Amino acid sequence: LMIRRPPRSTLFPYTTLFRSYNSIEILEQCRKIPENISTVIIFDTPKPSMLQKFLGSSSLLSDGNILKIEIDHHLEADSDYIGDNGYCLVDEASSASELVGLIAFKLNNRTELLETHQVSELFSRNFALAVLTGIIGDSKMGKYLKTNREKWFYRYFSNMFNQLLSKKTHKGSKNLSSMNEVFAELEKLSEKEDACFRYMMERKNCSSSVIRSVLLKPADMEYLKVNYDHETIITVARYTADKLAEESGYLSLIVYYDDPDISNLIQF
Repeated sequence: LMIRRPPRSTLFPYTTLFRSYNSIEILEQCRKIPENISTVIIFDTPKPSMLQKFLGSSSLLSDGNILKIEIDHHLEADSDYIGDNGYCLVDEASSASELVGLIAFKLNNRTELLETHQVSELFSRNFALAVLTGIIGDSKMGKYLKTNREKWFYRYFSNMFNQLLSKKTHKGSKNLSSMNEVFAELEKLSEKEDACFRYMMERKNCSSSVIRSVLLKPADMEYLKVNYDHETIITVARYTADKLAEESGYLSLIVYYDDPDISNLIQF
C-alpha cells in the first residue's frame, strides 16, 4: 500500500480514513510509481524475499526518506522486519486483520487525535466487516490456530467485532450481520472457481484408506493457467486441500511453484 505525500503532514493508518479525512492518495496499481511517495505500508508478509516485486520496489524500500510501516502476524524462524524501527507491529495473532483491530482500539483512546482529524466514527460497520472477514478468513473460524494465546485473542477479537457488526447492521436488511454469515459467504465458490475445483478433484488419488492427493502435471497447469488467473488457481488449490483433509480427517499440505512473473519461490 503506497501513499503519495499529503498536502499537510498527517498520517492515519486506514484507507477509508486516508481518503475521507486527510485527502491522501492511495495507489492501487504499482505499474508506474509517481514521485513524492511518503509512506509504504507492508501487510502480512514474513520476510523481504516474499514481497511482491515490481519495477522500482527495491529503490522505494531502500529510500530512507520514505516511511515504511509493517503490520504482520508471522513469528517464524526465518521472518525478518521490513518496516522502519518504531513502525513495526509484528506479533502472534490469528491474522494481520486482528492487529489492525488492535491499532483501532488504541487509536480510539486518542480522543484529541480523532478530533483533530475529524473522525467521528472509527468503528464503522464496513470497518468491523473488513476486520472480521480477515480474522475468520485467515484462520478458517479459528480452525488453523495452534497456541492457547492465539485462540484466546481470536475469540476476544472475533466476538467483539461480531457483536459490533450485528449492532451496526440494520435489522431486516440483506447485509451480512454475523461472523457465521461472513464465513459462509467466504466459503462460497464463484462459477469459475467451482469449475477449477471440479477440474482438480477429477485428478484426486486415493493411495491408501487415509491419504488423498491431487497431483497436477505440467499439462494440467498449462490448462489452468490458460483458463484461470494465478490468484484463482491458488485459492482453489487451498480450498481443494481443505476438502481432502476433511475427507481423510488428517492434515492437508499444498505445494506449488509461484508464477515466474511473481517470484521464483516454491510455496509450501
